[in-house]
Amino acid sequence: MKNTILFDMDGVIVDTEPLAIKRSIKALESYGFNYDLDILKSCIGTSFARTFEILAEMINQPLPEDYEETENSFYPPHLVDYKTIKLNNLDLLLDYLKINNYKTAICSSSPIERIHIILESLGLSDYFDVILSGEQFTHNKPHPEVYINAMKQLNADPSECIIIEDSEIGLQAGNDAGATTIALLNDFYEIDSSKADFIINDLKEVLDILDK
Repeated sequence: MKNTILFDMDGVIVDTEPLAIKRSIKALESYGFNYDLDILKSCIGTSFARTFEILAEMINQPLPEDYEETENSFYPPHLVDYKTIKLNNLDLLLDYLKINNYKTAICSSSPIERIHIILESLGLSDYFDVILSGEQFTHNKPHPEVYINAMKQLNADPSECIIIEDSEIGLQAGNDAGATTIALLNDFYEIDSSKADFIINDLKEVLDILDK
C-alpha cells in the first residue's frame, strides 16, 4: 500500500522552470554570450553546480566569476511571487494527503535555503514531514541519494513510496530509489516519460492513482 509521497519542487510544486530559463538567458546576454535554448532546457532538474557546468560547456569557456551573482540579480528568488506560479490543484492534493495521514517529503535539487523561501512564501512548510536538498548529500539527482535519505527519515520502504517528478533526471533518481514514479508533464518543455509508472498532466490525477 502506498502511504508516502515524495515531491520534487521546481516544476511540481511551483512552475519555476520557465523563470529559471529566462534568468539564465538574461545573464548570458548581459555578458554577450550566445545560447542554445535546447541546452538550457536540458538543465531542468539538475543541481545549480551541474547547470553551471553545462553552461560553461555551451559557451566553450569558464563562466565569469560573478556569473551566479549576475544570474540571481534577475528575478531574485526572494522577490518572486510564487503564489502566481503554484501548480494547479496542489492545495487539493496536499489537503487530501494530510487528512489521510500520508507521509510527505520535498526532495529537490535546489539549495535548501531556496526551498524554504518558496515553501514559506506559499505557507506550505507544515505540509511536509521532511524537506531535503540534493545539495546536502554527496550526490545530487540523477543519483537517488536524496530520495533514499528521505525514505529513511520517514521510515518508509520504497514499495510504499510514490515520487512525483517533472524531469528525466528526477525520474531516473526516483526509479533508482525503487519507488513508483509519476511524470508530471509541462507545456514548456518535453521529457522522455517512458520510464515513469504513471504520466499525468495535472496534480489532481494523483488522487486517481492513489485510489487504484
